[in-house]
Amino acid sequence: MRLKKILIVLSIPVMAEIAIACCDCLETISKNYSHKSIVVQHLDNSGEKPEVTYGSVPKHAYGVRVTFTREVVACRAKQTPTFFQSAYAFSCDCPPELTIAPKDSIVSIHLFAEHDFDPSHPADSDVSDYFKVYFPDAFSFTSIEDYLQPVINYRGYSNLVLFDESQLEEELTLLLMTPPENTVNKFRIQITLSDGRIFEQTTEEIDLI
Repeated sequence: MRLKKILIVLSIPVMAEIAIACCDCLETISKNYSHKSIVVQHLDNSGEKPEVTYGSVPKHAYGVRVTFTREVVACRAKQTPTFFQSAYAFSCDCPPELTIAPKDSIVSIHLFAEHDFDPSHPADSDVSDYFKVYFPDAFSFTSIEDYLQPVINYRGYSNLVLFDESQLEEELTLLLMTPPENTVNKFRIQITLSDGRIFEQTTEEIDLI
């Protein structure tokens, strides 16, 4: 009886591999991407959705869009699935055909007011806490701090992993929750990556009316 149990346990990995093979799944191609640059733009959120603008914006409707340019920098060695690695054993839910994992990730996002913002935030103050990350498709908000926390989905992948090269360009929408007291404003965006690089860009001056 004991020998029979041992044989059953040893056969499970093989059975799992056979089940996957019978599904005719393609082998996953694994790549890495890296952040290369950013572009920042003013947003007007007074309409149905945030729009890039070059004019004045109502104070209660101001935002900043940060567009990240990322590119594939390497292909990783293909991994052969095992019983312990595969979340797809005994099912025909094939793994993704392509995964693009980050070589570097964003560890901090800071926004600084270049002019006096309010009495407690003079020029060059960090006003990051006054901004929230907005997800237009879900009509939801989160803090910058929570946005930077990796999330693992039901398949075991981090939300930082991409599944198509069309996802390499990412847009981050930051909406101002607390209006400034000053009319003329300008913001400096500073983004630090896990490899120590810092992206920094300053917006043009804008009137928040």
